[in-house]
Amino acid sequence: MDCGKGYDFPFLHGFVFIVGFDYFLPLSKLIRREEVANPHDLQLQLEVNGEVVQDDSTSKMLFKIPELISSIAKVMTLQRGDIVLSTLHRIEIWLTDSLAGTPKGVGELHPGDTVQARCLNAGQLLESFEFTTKVREYPDGTPY
Repeated sequence: MDCGKGYDFPFLHGFVFIVGFDYFLPLSKLIRREEVANPHDLQLQLEVNGEVVQDDSTSKMLFKIPELISSIAKVMTLQRGDIVLSTLHRIEIWLTDSLAGTPKGVGELHPGDTVQARCLNAGQLLESFEFTTKVREYPDGTPY
């Protein structure tokens, strides 16, 4: 996220700008709400090269999903299919040119790193996906 630091953006615009780059957000298939009895009791796990870097529960979210959606809808229009991201323990806040409250386990990825994410519901695997990082280039050859 360092690439977005130093820009003079208001909170929301700056954060959307940083996480909005192409290829910054690999996603698994969407999980339908009918598949989850309680979205505030899911286990989320992330491994990088076989090392667990995040293992936490949505029960620790500071704000529950309805409150998040309500707050977001007050400042931008949400439409069917929009994706809302949130951290568990801390709120991500854009402060001039530094990001405070980055979730634990967040770190730099390098080309060739293998990342695996899992979502468990009552101890049962609900969804998982894996990808290997690679360098992408703009049409002019500049890597990002």
